[in-house]
Amino acid sequence: MLYPAKLYEEELTEKFYNIWFSDKNKYWNNDTWYQTIEINDDTWETHQFVSVREKDDEIVGYIRYDIDRQTNIVSDIGIINFGDTKAVFSKDVMQAIDDIFCKFNFRKIEFSVVVGNPAEKIYDKFIAQYKGRVVGTWRDHTKLIDGETYDVKMYELFREMYIDNKKGIKLI
Repeated sequence: MLYPAKLYEEELTEKFYNIWFSDKNKYWNNDTWYQTIEINDDTWETHQFVSVREKDDEIVGYIRYDIDRQTNIVSDIGIINFGDTKAVFSKDVMQAIDDIFCKFNFRKIEFSVVVGNPAEKIYDKFIAQYKGRVVGTWRDHTKLIDGETYDVKMYELFREMYIDNKKGIKLI
């Protein structure tokens, strides 16, 4: 279930401290250093959610994205699963995407992935399923905590394409 991250700020901060320097989560940070996560006090520029497992009120993931109110575009999407709770978290990620287009009526999402991230295959499948597109790939674009440089792949998906192609597709 999705909840505003502000309601779980202290627990969420601790979750992020626990993934610092984790090789498994090196793609999340997309940089060579870490900082404390900042939970905004409003929703004007950024929406931030936690995915919570209902049976024990445990945070299983975090979803955030930036909003450009002038162009009505969502960008800089951040998605992290803190454990192996794929079913609950996947459902919440799809709910967040559905909300972007159907609840908040944003017209487009733009996001990227570090090439090599295990989630890249999931993003490629998602974009193909909803008729979005890979905009391109920046070569040697980012350096991660392991000191290596990586390519970054960029995606876009428009509201109309999402709506037209979600018919018959379950939100998991």
